[in-house]
Amino acid sequence: MSSENLLNINLAQAASAGERIEIELSDRFFADLEQEEISGGEVHADILVKASAGSVFQIQIQVHGRVTVACDRCLDPLVLPVEAEETVKVKDADPDEGDDVEMYYLEANCPYFELSWPLYEIIETALPLQRVHPENECNPDMTSYILPSEQDEEEGA
Repeated sequence: MSSENLLNINLAQAASAGERIEIELSDRFFADLEQEEISGGEVHADILVKASAGSVFQIQIQVHGRVTVACDRCLDPLVLPVEAEETVKVKDADPDEGDDVEMYYLEANCPYFELSWPLYEIIETALPLQRVHPENECNPDMTSYILPSEQDEEEGA
């Protein structure tokens, strides 16, 4: 499945098939989402849907690859590895009747679940809090505005 398609998954069908769904997320996937944190990447996602009691589907998701974000220091593109594993729970019930904040709900009479945003959240939360280039790899023009130069330090002494 390519990321150009929305990641609508028929949960009942996927659970009964019992097969892993493999998805390649490209720059287009991140561009199509309404978010500004991740500007692109190449991420492989393995998805397995299992049905459990009470009309609950458990979607096991494993992701690995790399994404591009802005460096916190110089704002230039920074490529970071990403690897994560998480289970998303989806219930076939009216969302107004649910009280579990960690549960997603299917819309009435719709067997499809849009997985794009939960998948993005898994990737985003797997990234480090501080996103900076290794030392001396930031854009020197930008860092000159925020980091004192050696000459400035000598004049201040």
